[in-house]
Amino acid sequence: MLEQIGVRIAMQCSDDDSRQVLSDGNYVSRLLTRAGEALYNNRGGRVEGNNIFQAALMDGDARVGHLQEVKAKAEAVAESAGVKPSVPFVFEGNEPAHIELSDPHVAAAESASPASGPLEMWIGDPIAMRPPHPVVLREQSGAHMLVVDRDEQLGFGVIYSSVLSILAQSDPYDLGIDFIDLSGAAQPWADYPEAIEA
Repeated sequence: MLEQIGVRIAMQCSDDDSRQVLSDGNYVSRLLTRAGEALYNNRGGRVEGNNIFQAALMDGDARVGHLQEVKAKAEAVAESAGVKPSVPFVFEGNEPAHIELSDPHVAAAESASPASGPLEMWIGDPIAMRPPHPVVLREQSGAHMLVVDRDEQLGFGVIYSSVLSILAQSDPYDLGIDFIDLSGAAQPWADYPEAIEA
C-alpha cells in the first residue's frame, strides 16, 4: 500500500518510524531538531528525494477560516463552470466503497437519456488517485465478468453495484436482467432483485 504514495512528509521521529514512513536506510527524519522542521520526499521515500523544510504553524481558528475560504472558492469555481462540486476522494482501506459516492454512476443516474456507447459497470473505488473502476460491457465474445470472494456479502455488493450501474445507463423498458441466486432466502441481500424490479 505504501508503494502507492510517491510524496511523503515526515517530522522528527524514531528510526523505526522513519523507516516505515520513508524507506529502509532513510533515517534523516530522526535528525530533525527544530519545532516544525520536516522532511519532504517525492521519490517514494528514497534518500535522493529528501528535502528539509520548515512547516507553517497555524492556530485552530485560522486553520478553520482558511479551509472555509478554500471550500467557498472551490464551490464558486464549480458554480461558474456549471458543474457540481465533486466529493473529496478519501481512501479508507478497511471500509467498503459506496455506490452513491461514485461520480460516474451518479451522473448516469441523473442523466435523462441512456448511454450511447458501451455500458460501464462500476465495481468500486481505486486505491490510487484515479477514477472509479469500471468493467466495460461490449457486444462481443468474452465480454463476461466472474466475481470470486470468500465473503459472500462483498461479492454480492460487487454484483449489485454492477447491476445498478447498468440500470443507470439504460432504458429500463429495453433491458432484461435475470437473477439466479443460490445463496438462500435468509441472506440479507435475498430481496435485492425485488427491490431493483420495483
